[in-house]
Amino acid sequence: MNDDDIAGSDGLIAITMELSTEVLEAFQSTGDRWEERINAALKDWLKHHNPSDVKI
Repeated sequence: MNDDDIAGSDGLIAITMELSTEVLEAFQSTGDRWEERINAALKDWLKHHNPSDVKI
């Protein structure tokens, strides 16, 4: 299955994920469309970083 099989017409895929309270509250405090801001922040981060480099 590729992204075209599950993505909506807007190119977004609905998922369930866990965020820290700190991150969630920071984005929710920005008001409506906070979920879109999380996506925008992650897309911007990907321009300069590689997810596999994140140490967890």
